[in-house]
Amino acid sequence: MAASSIALENSACFEVNGSTALTGTLEAAAGQMVVATVSVRSTPTYPAGWTLLAESSDVTASSGTKQRMAVLYRRVTQDETVSFAMKQSSSSRIYLNLLAFSGVTTLRWCAGAEYLSSATVASFTVQRPEGEVFLWCLSAIVWKTTAPYGTWACNGSSEGMISLDQASTQPRQANLLDWGEPGNRTFSQESQSPVVCECIQLLGEEVRHLVESQGVFYTVEDGALVPLEAVSAVSAAVFTEYGCEELPGAALLSGLTCPAVYRWTSGGELEELTGSVIATPPDQPVVAVCDMSHESILGIASLAAAASGTIGVSLSMDGGVTYGREQTLTEFLAADPAALWDALPENRRLLLRLTLHDSETLTSLQMNFVN
Repeated sequence: MAASSIALENSACFEVNGSTALTGTLEAAAGQMVVATVSVRSTPTYPAGWTLLAESSDVTASSGTKQRMAVLYRRVTQDETVSFAMKQSSSSRIYLNLLAFSGVTTLRWCAGAEYLSSATVASFTVQRPEGEVFLWCLSAIVWKTTAPYGTWACNGSSEGMISLDQASTQPRQANLLDWGEPGNRTFSQESQSPVVCECIQLLGEEVRHLVESQGVFYTVEDGALVPLEAVSAVSAAVFTEYGCEELPGAALLSGLTCPAVYRWTSGGELEELTGSVIATPPDQPVVAVCDMSHESILGIASLAAAASGTIGVSLSMDGGVTYGREQTLTEFLAADPAALWDALPENRRLLLRLTLHDSETLTSLQMNFVN
């Protein structure tokens, strides 16, 4: 699960009092998931094109006022101004929060973390589910009536709360993006009020890999390939249960015959990955013997070569028993030919060990003699 790729890209909050309709808009980019949290006082009508994920039961204040909250979502396929037009059957308050997320592929309602109270409470505690990213959705019927109106807080802090500005209006509805560790979450607001709390899990795209070689499928555990004896074909269920998140490295695949690596995503994509390997050969030494013992050779006039790269050259004056330090071919070609002639042993035989590193090439090496 790619939770680290999930990000809140944009948000906006809206309210209306004494009305049956409220429309909010938000700028969103292609591929983003827009979540709408809405609180109403009477029978709601949600806009077409949105998926209803969760809708609470009504909570009721001592005055008889009822309130419910719903969470809807829509994936954006192109850059656009997203519009959410909400209606309710009777004129009263409507609150609407719109949030645009990138990296979200699916949403899950966490029924066990729902909290509903028609009793007046200043705070309440719920258990955060296991998982990485959650969106808390909070709504209250009653609120302070004078500014500053106060705000929602979680375990004593209001950091990260998304709501209307409490300096100018009543932020009865709020959202909180929760990346924290599992544990209790205590939510509070300054008014004694009936409340609704819903918890939504945000899920990023899952990516899994499996390896196949000669009809046998493998996963990776503790850095080693493990054969899956019971698996004869791949499916979403197989990838979910056995697939590894990290792409297997070349070191693991090198021991298999014609390995294939399959990549699956929770969005339904399945592909066989292709790759290329660049092999670098080890150093390649070439030994050449230059016999200058013929009586017609009186000296070395010049040195020349056709080559690429920094080829290493080592010289031996004792028939290959020992070699001197390695120098570059460029250094060797720049040597004084007369000094090289004078350094030759009595038999006038020079051994050259030419070492090719990486992808270097040597086409020719030429010694011109004095006759």
